[in-house]
Amino acid sequence: MEYQKSGDTSWKSISGTTVTGLANGTYYVRKKAVAATSFKSANATVTIEPYTTTEPEKNIYKFGRDTYGFQNFGDSDSPGGHCFGMSVTSSGYYLGLLDISITGGNNNQGLYALSANSTVKAPICYYQPRQGSPALKATVAGGSTYKTGVSNITSDWTEVVNYVKSHAYDDKGGLQIGFRKNSQGGHAINFLRYSEVDGQPRIYAYDNNFPKSETYFYKDNQGLIRQAPNSTFSGAIDCIALRNVATYFSIAGGFNLTHVIYADKDTISVENAVVYPMDGNIELGEHVMFEIPEQMEQVVIIPLTDGAAFKYLDNTYSFGKIDDDTIGILTLSTLEENALAQDPVFTVIQNSEQTYTVTVKAGVGGTVSGGGKFAKNTEVTITATPNTGFAFDGWYDNSVRYETGLKITGAGAVYTFTVTGDCMLEARFTANEPNPGSISNFAKTKTYKSGMFTDVDENQWYGFKQGKVIASAYEYGLMQGNSANTFNPTGNITIAEAITVASRVHSIYMTGKENFTAGNPWYQPYVDYAVANGIISSGDFTNYTRSATRAEMAYIFSRSLPTAEFAAQNTVNSLPDVNTGTKYYDAILSLYKAGVVGGNDAAGTFKPNANITRAEAAAIISRVVLPTTRLSGKTY
Repeated sequence: MEYQKSGDTSWKSISGTTVTGLANGTYYVRKKAVAATSFKSANATVTIEPYTTTEPEKNIYKFGRDTYGFQNFGDSDSPGGHCFGMSVTSSGYYLGLLDISITGGNNNQGLYALSANSTVKAPICYYQPRQGSPALKATVAGGSTYKTGVSNITSDWTEVVNYVKSHAYDDKGGLQIGFRKNSQGGHAINFLRYSEVDGQPRIYAYDNNFPKSETYFYKDNQGLIRQAPNSTFSGAIDCIALRNVATYFSIAGGFNLTHVIYADKDTISVENAVVYPMDGNIELGEHVMFEIPEQMEQVVIIPLTDGAAFKYLDNTYSFGKIDDDTIGILTLSTLEENALAQDPVFTVIQNSEQTYTVTVKAGVGGTVSGGGKFAKNTEVTITATPNTGFAFDGWYDNSVRYETGLKITGAGAVYTFTVTGDCMLEARFTANEPNPGSISNFAKTKTYKSGMFTDVDENQWYGFKQGKVIASAYEYGLMQGNSANTFNPTGNITIAEAITVASRVHSIYMTGKENFTAGNPWYQPYVDYAVANGIISSGDFTNYTRSATRAEMAYIFSRSLPTAEFAAQNTVNSLPDVNTGTKYYDAILSLYKAGVVGGNDAAGTFKPNANITRAEAAAIISRVVLPTTRLSGKTY
């Protein structure tokens, strides 16, 4: 017997009467007579329908719809779809990388039960346009088209199968599938599991286009990769990739729903905002999202058409008939513990009302609030807040007529005045004189921004959304990244790094600042300082680039401040793995009593000979310089 797929030019011979593994399509079949050289039968036509597995179906509604569904997310404002945003957002909730409470739901509630309101849509629309570099960096297998612009589906499929065939990622919610047919576009869905049916490797997925069934990818007998039993694109695909969702979020950053506005395209503009199309394809974006910078508390919205409207926090605001000078001023809401602490206020100002811009900025050592656009003769209040270790000096008028700034007489940190024209006001601060040898010398000198280190998962215990220990060590000038954009939180701290941190702490304590210059090797000035100031003794260490043990860290950190700064506030009778024979016993005991360390379990196990990560070191050194954060009232 021979068969030929419609469109092919050659026939394929088989023995027997059964053929398996055929792709969907129309085939021609013919059969020779026994011991004959010519064909007995005329061509017969057979149509192969999509093959549906008889493999027992898993509970896709528990893992599929509840986890990834959003099948009720019917975004009538944006028919182009939000596949990427829905995919990573729903995985983010499932993994605990996003807090579902911001949607009005809770962590015991299936996502499919959420109403399709703008609060639900907000994070989806926020992450939808944030594909690009974050998605590429999160790609762990395949993705030839995304990486090089040239499709290589064969290598893509091999990489993807090899990545998941161990079943380590089955039903975990941690992977996204990106795939495309170059002539039709791309799509992003959620990986479910890897399976083999009759020896055929399959990548099972939840595709939001088919919310009531699973789909899977497979290689047909011609080496083409297809999706079945339902398919987003017609025919074989040209590219497939796997992306790690946790890695994506660590790069893409967090979401603040109080700083996004939605509107029809070309109906409004929002000053200082970044605009993103709300459709999957940029050229199709008929509806847009405006992202407002985090530091802004008020924005100016300029209507471009009569009756222009926009949505903010599930509320709709609109303009009536406008003229060339009509503007709207939106005072943004703020969030505290995921609840609105301040309601939004929207004011429309017509051309009959003269408006002026009040720009406020902060000098080094503090923050400001209260600027924006205001109608003439409006009473405005601006506020300057000094950082710890700084004092408010005054408000300076930096408007064009005062190029160097003119100090405003009698203006306090909270300054109320009547607007009569555009103005630019700067709050200036002065550093408090350091107290020689004082814990009060430790002040925030830098600003940590969530996501500034691409390898820091802000949802981990050390992250900005949890313990903030890396943020604290950075802001107080105790530790910095191991590169411009990485911190290496799970990497071991070295002897050189531990000495560097301790030397910084000692210098700030004694003088109020760091006093170090570059050296060769880089850590030599810190080692010299540590020896000169009794933090370590000459000869204590010979290899400064090796990983430090927890006991060595205790020895170095405990000598960064005078003994008096480690007042006992805990009782230590005994520790499971530390005794008088343990090297650096006294230093370890001192940190336990002072509440700087508390062990790895309730019994106070210390693991003195184990290495210590940079994140753990950040937590400990922060407690060294911030006594109010130390543990107290414990007995070991």
